[in-house]
Amino acid sequence: MHVFAGRLAAKIARKDSLALKLALRPNRQELIARNIIHEESENERMENKEAIGARLIRYLFSRLLIMQSACILNLQPW
Repeated sequence: MHVFAGRLAAKIARKDSLALKLALRPNRQELIARNIIHEESENERMENKEAIGARLIRYLFSRLLIMQSACILNLQPW
C-alpha cells in the first residue's frame, strides 16, 4: 500500500507541475506581440493544413507502394 501511495503522490505532483507550467505560459496574443509566432488568417491556416495533409498522403501512399512491391518480390519489408 505504501508503494501505491508514493506513486499516487508522484502522479499528483506531475499534474500539479504541468498545470503550473501551463498557467505561466503566455497566451497567443502575447506570443504574436513578441514575434514568437506569426498571425495567420483563417485561409492561410487552412492552406497550411491542406499542404501538410497532401504531403502526408503522398508519403503514406509511397510507403504503401514500397510495402506492396516488397510483398510481390517476396522480400521482408524492413
